[in-house]
Amino acid sequence: TLVRPGLQNQKDSHRTAVMAYSRDRSQSGIYSDIMTEIYSYLTEEREKELFDKTHQIIMDRKLFLDPKFSRETYLKLVGLNKNQVAKLLQKYAGTNLIRYINGMRLDYSLKLMEMHPEYPIKAISADSGFNNTRTFYRLFSARFGIAPSEYKRKS
Repeated sequence: TLVRPGLQNQKDSHRTAVMAYSRDRSQSGIYSDIMTEIYSYLTEEREKELFDKTHQIIMDRKLFLDPKFSRETYLKLVGLNKNQVAKLLQKYAGTNLIRYINGMRLDYSLKLMEMHPEYPIKAISADSGFNNTRTFYRLFSARFGIAPSEYKRKS
């Protein structure tokens, strides 16, 4: 479960109190099951909000365009540890951090090619946050099934 630093003890004590209440209410454990389900739902809601808010900040500030954007940068932004971030991204983006950031860069490169057809591929690559044009070519071709130069010619 993903939580912001400093909230773990508060959540643990709340959950302990809920679970104790549940045990007192029923021998069968039905309340315990219900409260556990509600607690996990609320936590998932917060995880989703954290992911969405972080994604919005990255997009609004175009942080993905910085070739030096790293896991450490993302960790500082969300205030979670690397394992929590890995789970968060896998759950809500369906991928890891590198692919997540490169996906945003590739989407941006399409916009650049459409808005500035006169830009050379090397400039598109650099302006999209890639520090290596060969990597840009490889990732672009893998994702869109066409080389960037071909895409640019056809646009």
